[in-house]
Amino acid sequence: MTSNDVEIRHYTSDHAAELRETLMDVYREVYADSIADDPFNGVERFGRGLDGWSSRPGWTCTVAYDGDQVVGYAYGAPLPEGAAWWRGLLHPVPEHVVRETGTRTYAISELMVRVPWRKTGVSRRLHDELLAPRKEGRATLLVRSSHPKVHALYVSWGWRLLGQLIPRIESAPKFDAMLVKLPLRGETNRRPTGSKVLDRVVAEDDWAAVLHGDRLLEPSQPHHVVYFISAEEIELMSLSSIGMLPVPAVGEEIGVGDGMLTVVRVGTLYGRDEQSGRPTVFTSVTVDETPKPE
Repeated sequence: MTSNDVEIRHYTSDHAAELRETLMDVYREVYADSIADDPFNGVERFGRGLDGWSSRPGWTCTVAYDGDQVVGYAYGAPLPEGAAWWRGLLHPVPEHVVRETGTRTYAISELMVRVPWRKTGVSRRLHDELLAPRKEGRATLLVRSSHPKVHALYVSWGWRLLGQLIPRIESAPKFDAMLVKLPLRGETNRRPTGSKVLDRVVAEDDWAAVLHGDRLLEPSQPHHVVYFISAEEIELMSLSSIGMLPVPAVGEEIGVGDGMLTVVRVGTLYGRDEQSGRPTVFTSVTVDETPKPE
């Protein structure tokens, strides 16, 4: 059996009441092994969460059917302005990354598939069809940090990690907070750039995002400051640019001021502007001012 053998139906909050028992039944089956042992997976807690999510403006749900049997489902809703979703992040991120407007981010709350239909592509179809109609610029979801295989699956679908998070809910475990750019894109022809750094950027985003500077989490052009320092640690000059400046290699002769000097050490520090969130790179280039014999 493949995912093409199932039918995906779309629902909204208008159908929440009639769907509720079906969604609860699938949850009880899928999480049967952990419901008794894990308070966070309790049926009552899930039911309250389902009622809360399905009452939100913009809630949507995709349900997979094999004939008249429900195979699995996914649902979510847009994050409202000032959403509490990000408040449990364990490490600080720039404010602009987690700022919500009510129309910026669609959050997937649940995606589950019954055991007989797993590894058939159904979960990917539920995921893709849930997100396909969305008008938001990105989507988010949480994956338990103790489930690395699930994390890896989402990465293979184009998601990337923002950071780890513990929701402010009783008994909540640690999650990986992930993001993906919308609309979803198909596979791109990824060519090596010759730079490990750029290859990583292409792998995390895609060629269109790299070419047009439309990266998911940060401006594509960092602020780069290069300081030229003497061996006595006296600053000789500095250069500042939006975009990376060329950095000389150790042993290279470079012109600084009126003379040709030899680079003896290069150091780099990475940071981020607290106001704009722009990545900032500081490079110190130490040069030897000793004149070379003719």
